[in-house]
Amino acid sequence: MEEFGDKVDMGHDPVVRHVTSNVAMELWSLEDAGEDVVIGMGATSTSSWAAPLSDPRIVTIKSRDWAQQNLPNFDIAIELPETLIPEEDEGWNTHCVFWDDRVSAGNGKQRARWSGEGCVYNGTWNGRHVCLCDHLTNFAVLLDFYGERRAVPKVHDTSLSVITLIGLSLSIFGLAMTIITFLAFKKLRQGRAQQTLFNMAIALLCFQTVFLFGIKQTAIWPLCLIVAVLLHYFILVSFAWMLIEAVLQYLTFVKVLGTYISRYTLKTVLPAWGFPLLPVAAVLITDYNLYLGRTDYCWMDLQAFYYAFALPVGVVIVFNLVMFLVIITSLVTRPKGLRSNQATSKARETNLKAAFTIFMLLGN
Repeated sequence: MEEFGDKVDMGHDPVVRHVTSNVAMELWSLEDAGEDVVIGMGATSTSSWAAPLSDPRIVTIKSRDWAQQNLPNFDIAIELPETLIPEEDEGWNTHCVFWDDRVSAGNGKQRARWSGEGCVYNGTWNGRHVCLCDHLTNFAVLLDFYGERRAVPKVHDTSLSVITLIGLSLSIFGLAMTIITFLAFKKLRQGRAQQTLFNMAIALLCFQTVFLFGIKQTAIWPLCLIVAVLLHYFILVSFAWMLIEAVLQYLTFVKVLGTYISRYTLKTVLPAWGFPLLPVAAVLITDYNLYLGRTDYCWMDLQAFYYAFALPVGVVIVFNLVMFLVIITSLVTRPKGLRSNQATSKARETNLKAAFTIFMLLGN
């Protein structure tokens, strides 16, 4: 085998195979193999187990699952030791880091964190992670399951930034014109639906404006903290008004009678603008540094995200989805009464438009 390896000229081929009547071998170039991962070789079955080997019978095994399924078709199969098989990338990034307690939080206090300064991940050897560092301290290997540290290609980052800028600019313009129209015409603010849409437009406008101008302000620590707090608050307020819109649509299309609510503005404005303060305050009281959990943009840490953002938003989405199904069921099963075919067709068209509008308003 060593003689074969010394004499063979691979050229540009990633693999060279040599087969005799009783010997089969392959020589792979790891540099040219690309994504191929070889885990073994096998010889397919013939009429006689003692039949001489031939090139068509030799199969390179690249998948353990495939080998197990096709094992009955082999006279013999050889698997390489696991230490010789390159480990596959399982979809997360691996980083060598150390606990750095020298980082300043920007307000005179120390903010310890994991840092990769002076350390490089050098792959694996015999199943062990290899880190190369130019200093001594407490080390660890972090697996980035969520891909937060995986850099977005520059061309994609630029494209996404342009799309976000254009989309948010158009949305901010539309919301601003909606608010100005409500302010200019007093009659538009008198109905319950109009008041709800007016407040929702204000919340969305504030959220999108803060996002557009502040999401990348990571260089200024106090400003980034304020941006993350405001984004958290205004997004929760927007979803709170979507929830109120769901209740309002239920009263309009399902209950219909006896739906008058005294002091509607007071009973909706206070909860919608007040309750979102609770999760924001909870994060600030627990640890305000949780709002500085990202390095590339101003947003909260994953731990706070699950409980202070995803949980309340998820509850609102589920509630609105249930309300949407109840409303659609009510519109579809509503008694027809004495209607002509033309009136029935017109009613179906109206119900379809109402269903689409409700779906958009409830944020589903």
